[in-house]
Amino acid sequence: MYFTEKAVKSLKPTEKRFVVLSENENGFVLRVTPTGKKTWLSRYRDRASGKQVWVTLGTYPGITLAEARAKHQAHRETLRNGKDPRSHTQTEKKLKHEAPTVEQFIVEFATHYKPKKKDSRPKTS
Repeated sequence: MYFTEKAVKSLKPTEKRFVVLSENENGFVLRVTPTGKKTWLSRYRDRASGKQVWVTLGTYPGITLAEARAKHQAHRETLRNGKDPRSHTQTEKKLKHEAPTVEQFIVEFATHYKPKKKDSRPKTS
């Protein structure tokens, strides 16, 4: 199918999830669920393992056809440069996972940044 706004809007859900492949853009995919949710995907084969990889680009209409197409082309360009498009996403997830919890933040603040109370008692000689 050639993806156009009209064609994407006209896709109706079925009892089972299905994918629609772009005829003119290699690896550009739209997945439609039984609930009617439409998700843009970029599909390619991992060079190291040979396995097929599906990268989610976003959900339609939150991500328009033009935005999804631009993201897909950016992924393809990254692949042509010999890099894995997932590496940026994996780095973001790793950083998010390593972010401190509120409890850790409070403990660090209390031990390093909280000002020490001054002794206000009068001194005796």
